[in-house]
This record gives sequence, C-alpha cells and structure tokens, in this order.
Amino acid sequence: MKKMGVKLIAGIAAGILTTAGVFGVATASQIKVIETVDCKIESNYSSLTSCEEKAGTTRGETDFSEIWEVTEWAPHANNSDGFALIYVKGFDGAVLVSKQHDDDADKKDGGQYWFFTRKNGEKKVRCAGCLYTNQDLRYKDGVIYACNIEAPSVEEAFETYLIAPDGKRIVHKDYVDSDLWGYTNDSNIESNKVAFDGDMDDYLALWDIYFNKAKDVEIGSYTGR
Repeated sequence: MKKMGVKLIAGIAAGILTTAGVFGVATASQIKVIETVDCKIESNYSSLTSCEEKAGTTRGETDFSEIWEVTEWAPHANNSDGFALIYVKGFDGAVLVSKQHDDDADKKDGGQYWFFTRKNGEKKVRCAGCLYTNQDLRYKDGVIYACNIEAPSVEEAFETYLIAPDGKRIVHKDYVDSDLWGYTNDSNIESNKVAFDGDMDDYLALWDIYFNKAKDVEIGSYTGR
C-alpha cells in the first residue's frame, strides 16, 4: 500500500503520530449532537456516493439463498478479482465482499468493492451496495475502512462503514474530511451520529488507525463452497 504525499501523510512522516500520541476517536467532550449531517453527506464526495455514481448500483434482494452462490454468479463473478467473507459489527449474519476488476491499469490501490449479506435465520441474500476507494479496503474489529486520499476529483476523507441491521444497505459509521467536518458513530444506527469536533491531531489519529492498526481485507480468501 502506498502512503502518498498529502497533508495527512506529510504529518505522519514528520512524526506527528507516535505510539504515545495516538488520540483515538473523538471523546465525549469533543463531540456534539448533530441533526443535519445526512443532508450534507449526500452532497459530499464519499466512497459510497462515488461507487453509486460509477457503477450505477442498485441495492436489493438477489435470487440466492446462500452467500456462496454469489461467487458462481457469472455476471458478477466473471469480473471479480476475488472474494472475502467478513464479520461486520452490529450485523447478525454473513457479509461477502467482492472486489470488481478495475480497467485502470495504473490503479494500484483501492478499487470497487461490492457487499452481499445474508442475515442469520433468513434464506435470502441481498446486495447492500458498493464502495469505491483510492486506498485499499481495510478492516478492524468488525468495522470497514474505506478511505480516500486527495487526488484529482477526489476529496480526502477518513471513512468507516457498517451494515444496516436488516442487511439491506451499507451505512456510514464515521466520516471526517480534511476540513475537519464530519461525524462519528458507535453503532450502525444512523440516528446515533454525533458531530466530529476534534482538531488536526484527532484527525491524524483516525488515519493512524487506518494505516497502522487496521488490516487489508483479504480479497481472494473465500472461494465459495
């Protein structure tokens, strides 16, 4: 994974983040309740909105009853670089990640990742949507990290995601951009969002989690039956 030069990477290289100086997520004293965050996030660049625009994806039920069937679904599997089966915090069921092949030969990091779910006790597989990133998809403690660094037509943002309790869609957990606007959440219940009110050190600490604590989702580790 390349750690390219943007403002946050320069900060990390300068030693702003050290083992003793990691702040973690915003504390209760750094946050406030927010009610209008949904409207703004819909108009902002994010891994979720970018993928919906790029792929024209639609969420919904599939004809499958078992999650492994997605790996044999030709229209999707034939363009997949591989699959991974993961646990997602707050969702009672299986989550399958499929990385779709990117035609951009120069693209080394990130990509288009599709998510399929099967809730325990149900014989129904759903497509929960997709995420498009210019950094690799990462994972820690049941949380999905789909972050972007600044690039042409791409805004820098620290983003994490969960799956809605019903398995029908991907939902933002945390979103903080380089202007320090955003929110955090401790669950997959969107009404629990609170505004991020941290400073640049707090923002860099979030990125430290992505680079140094989260691990790449192991695409190709699940092959189906």
